[in-house]
Amino acid sequence: MRQRKNMWLLLGLLILLLVIAGVQLWTADKEENQIPRDTMKKTLESRYAGSITSIVLVDEAGKAAYKSVLQGKTGTYEIRADAYSGHILHISPLQIHVNHPSEPAPVKPSDPAKPQSSENAAYGISLEQAKAIALKQVEGVFDGIEIEEVGGAAVYEVEVNTPNGQEVKVQVDAHTGVVLSVLWED
Repeated sequence: MRQRKNMWLLLGLLILLLVIAGVQLWTADKEENQIPRDTMKKTLESRYAGSITSIVLVDEAGKAAYKSVLQGKTGTYEIRADAYSGHILHISPLQIHVNHPSEPAPVKPSDPAKPQSSENAAYGISLEQAKAIALKQVEGVFDGIEIEEVGGAAVYEVEVNTPNGQEVKVQVDAHTGVVLSVLWED
């Protein structure tokens, strides 16, 4: 009886040691695969054509992420990126610089896989481009534009008044220029 107790005790200790060793190996492996801070900074600066003014490692819902502030020609933005894959988790404007009418931009949504120009540092398209995309979708007169966050993604909400007096809201993806929705109001 005593031998059985000792055997179970030894088996329990062995299992505990294996679990501890596995956890240490797993966490050490994750730290090795983490993208270095300087590499992430260079990647973000080349992707969004701006200057990273700060970058820190944070816990984002239990996962390591880089929280950075990018200063670009169109404004200042907070970017959160996965520390292991580099995927962008969230981009939000901190301060937007609106294009002046004297600086027209061509209406051409950008390819999200390509680096952005300095004109579109944080978003793939400008406010003027979003306005033009919406007016191609719905015939009418431009009434206003707002930048919103929908499901963690930046979206331009463009308001258009139609010739028959209806108000239409066109949601345009701020990174790709894709029309996400058209809402005809009564």
